[in-house]
Amino acid sequence: MARRTGAGPEAMLAEHESAERTGPGGIAAEREPGEAPPVATYGGASASGRTLAPPVRRGLSLVASAQREGEKAMAITRTVHIHEGPGGPFESMVVGDAAAGVQPGMLLFPNFFGTKEWDFAKAEALAALGYQVLVVDYYGQGKRGHDMESSGHLLHDFMADRAAVKRRLLDALAELRALPGVDPERCGAIGFCAGGKCVLDLARAGGAIKAGVSFHGVYDAPPFPNAVITAKLLICDGWNDQLCPPEAKLALCRELTEAGADWQFISYGDTGHAFTADNTPMNAERTFGFQPETNRRSWKAMTDFLAETLT
Repeated sequence: MARRTGAGPEAMLAEHESAERTGPGGIAAEREPGEAPPVATYGGASASGRTLAPPVRRGLSLVASAQREGEKAMAITRTVHIHEGPGGPFESMVVGDAAAGVQPGMLLFPNFFGTKEWDFAKAEALAALGYQVLVVDYYGQGKRGHDMESSGHLLHDFMADRAAVKRRLLDALAELRALPGVDPERCGAIGFCAGGKCVLDLARAGGAIKAGVSFHGVYDAPPFPNAVITAKLLICDGWNDQLCPPEAKLALCRELTEAGADWQFISYGDTGHAFTADNTPMNAERTFGFQPETNRRSWKAMTDFLAETLT
């Protein structure tokens, strides 16, 4: 084991996001704190275009090899990482190739259900691109959403004190920067929905990240002044997302402009909330659910953005 070290946006999230919690087959696997995550179902190509071999358990790690013809094989491992911090302890997950040497570090902030198999698979896709990834537990060890109601309560309690959120996010970044194999001067963060809001709040807190990417995030600013924003930001947004109507999009763009931040905002048409959730069909109103073209385009935008800012 690694070292120990009112109907606002949150309420609306609780109405929309249960499908992103589940893994293959729509089954949400529950486990005790400290127990290794379940073995994922592998086969075909990952989000990075590499073929993943069946994983092998090694203690608290899950090993999968990813290789293209002519490339050196990599061994991507998952390792449970227990760490202290404000409101902790926390049970995060380190995902990466331990034999790769020093690489840029990446925080991955989950949606409002907390860490789950979907996030670990995304982290493996990032690791295959050459990053050491920390999938962040921002609720605390043993605190995970199992349905809309429980997840909504967790998110409400977490976001009720944005100053406490700020402390947890900065502490997660400190954990990432201290991990073996991470270059502390080349770190970034990505997040999905509530995790996208975490990316923005980390940047607003002056976190020492070079790049931040929000996928279908939530944009409301904290009720206190921002620190100097040094991170370059990419916001990938669904135009039809009812959690972030046009006025919320414009407010974020104005906020970042007034802060002097280096930002890009891409709003995809025919796209709603949760457009990366490949286990959630698009609804009839086209406001929520998986949009394969937007999922592909936004991931490509992210890879290009990270390559520009972190390499």
